[in-house]
Order: sequence, then structure tokens, then C-alpha cells
Amino acid sequence: MSERLTEVSAVTQYLEAIRGIPNSPVSRRSRQMIINDITITEAELGNPLNGLTAIGELHLREKLEMLRASLQEIVGEIDLREAEGNFIKYAKAYAVRHKISYKAWRGYGVKADILTKAGIHQ
Repeated sequence: MSERLTEVSAVTQYLEAIRGIPNSPVSRRSRQMIINDITITEAELGNPLNGLTAIGELHLREKLEMLRASLQEIVGEIDLREAEGNFIKYAKAYAVRHKISYKAWRGYGVKADILTKAGIHQ
């Protein structure tokens, strides 16, 4: 694999890992549907005007737990160590080549200490 493809792959894998994005487009759609359901269920639970009975609230809470478990199943256990190591190794070259600022990385959610280890500074 060429150096540039390796850089792109390392950066992409890490960014997807920190966002918990599976690689499959089907998984991405399923993930988004579950996230939407979680948001709706949390809103229902948080709305004092919805007139939930105690049993109704209990069932909504169970639904929320099942949705969260489904989401975790789709996302899976993400081992960031390898992705992080590759990101640290290749991110600076990628950032320089594509003019990606420290602020943009941080805005995406990359931790400051990871950027420092990668040699990307403010």
C-alpha cells in the first residue's frame, strides 16, 4: 500500500473508531435508526406532560435499555489502541498534506493528548 493510502486508512479508521462508526453502510443506517429511537424515548421519559403511568414509564425505561444494548451490539467493542497508534504515526503527514488544522481535529473530537503525540500542535 502506498504511503498516502496508508495515511488515509489510518486517519479514517481512527476517526470512525472515536465516533463509533462501523464500516458497513447497513450498520450505519441501523445505528442511526437506533440513535433516533433512543432520542425519542429519552424525550418521552423527560416530558412531564406526557402523562406516563408508573408501568408506562417502566416499559419505556426497558425499551431504552434494549435500544442501548442494540446500539452497543452494532458498534461492538472498539479497541482504539491499534487505530490510535496508527493515527499517531500518520496523522501529522496527513494534516500537513491536506492542511488540516489542530482546531479542526479537536472539533471532530480527537483528544488534545493524541494530537500532541502525533506532533500536531495549535
